[in-house]
Amino acid sequence: MGRILTDAKDFPKDLQVLRARRIRLHNAPLLEERERFPPLKLVDQLISHNRAYRKELDDRLAIDPLHAEELRAAIDEAEHLFRIWETLRDAVTEHYYVDFRRQALDRLRDQVGLTAFYRGDMPPALPIWRFPRQ
Repeated sequence: MGRILTDAKDFPKDLQVLRARRIRLHNAPLLEERERFPPLKLVDQLISHNRAYRKELDDRLAIDPLHAEELRAAIDEAEHLFRIWETLRDAVTEHYYVDFRRQALDRLRDQVGLTAFYRGDMPPALPIWRFPRQ
C-alpha cells in the first residue's frame, strides 16, 4: 500500500481509502489494548512450543494409527490455539501497520471473548489438558 494524501490528483481515491479504513476500524480496539497481553518475545516462544508440539503429534500420527483419532483431535486443538496466538502476534508486532494491528486485536477479541480480552487472559499455547498430571 502506497502513501496517501501526498498527491492532490489522488485525493478522491485517498479519501475513499480513508473512509473504508474508518468503517473497518470503527469498532476495533485501540492499539493500546495490546498492552494487556504478553510481549512479542514471549508470544514467539509460546508459538514455537506450539509448533514443536504440533510436529510431534504429526510424527506420532504417522507411526501410530491405533491412536489416530485422538491424535487428530489434539492436532485440531493445537491448531486452534496456534491461530489465537498468531493473531496476538500480529497485534503486538511493532513494525506492522497500526490498522493491521487493530484488526488483529479485533479478531483476537472475537477469538477469546470479551471478558478474556479485556482481562488480558489468553488460553494456553498448548492443549495442556492433554498432558498427564504428575
